[in-house]
Amino acid sequence: MIIKDIVFVYHLKESNLVGWHSRIHSHPRDHYELHYFLSGDGSFQNGSVIYPIQKGQLFLSSPDQVHGIRPGHMDDPLTYYAVLFEIEANDAPQIDLSDPSVLQGFPVMVGANWRLRFEDMKNRYNSRNPYFKQGAHFDLLAFLFDLFGRIADHDRDVGASREGLTSVQVAQAMDLFARHVFASVRLSEIAQTLKITEEYLIKLFKRHIGTTPMRYYQTLKLEASVSLLLNTTLAIKEISWQLCFSSQYHFSRNFKAYAGLSPSEYRLNYFKDNPTNYQTRIV
Repeated sequence: MIIKDIVFVYHLKESNLVGWHSRIHSHPRDHYELHYFLSGDGSFQNGSVIYPIQKGQLFLSSPDQVHGIRPGHMDDPLTYYAVLFEIEANDAPQIDLSDPSVLQGFPVMVGANWRLRFEDMKNRYNSRNPYFKQGAHFDLLAFLFDLFGRIADHDRDVGASREGLTSVQVAQAMDLFARHVFASVRLSEIAQTLKITEEYLIKLFKRHIGTTPMRYYQTLKLEASVSLLLNTTLAIKEISWQLCFSSQYHFSRNFKAYAGLSPSEYRLNYFKDNPTNYQTRIV
């Protein structure tokens, strides 16, 4: 299994991006694409069916299946991941995506719990370290095994964690953090809004998400910065300012710890290795 590209789009609203990402297209033989929607208003055409997009929804498009995003209200732009991957001949014994029972299981609701899993996969894939890059392919394979195993067991709650469903407070906090990516919010403010203590909120996040609330919040900001680096011509300083980092140096230092590259290196490396017209046929 080979990942061909991983795209993260934060707030799809710029006209040139809308034009590209809303095109009706298909991919050639053995190429599949996942779309994981995190927020926003719109619909998704997969084959002859048009689905209203829901937060936490995952779609799978098979080879030659026409598909495309239809953005809705621009006051609520879409945010999502798209993963294009190829099934090789030696993958057939491991996973059969031609199985109708598997394909009929989509779309599925996976919730927001897997956001960090997609984010980690993206960073590994875009790494210059060949071991990390190869690890991204295995991450995807493990993800698909887990996902399809749950579908085969008719487990519609595929987004559940080992601890059970994400708590209401964690879901609300995640939503508040997502609303304030281009602002600066304190843990005390989130806890006060939810009417719980900071200590209890930290405990909930570690149990359900595997990280602290503020680390999750910073990840959302850095995740958004990747989209700005790849989808705009904004200078590094402008991106750091928009995301409310204290300085360009502070942003660059945190970005390198997050992605393994400086913001400028990440931008150059991506367009060197990942042309935007990948394996696509416009319909």
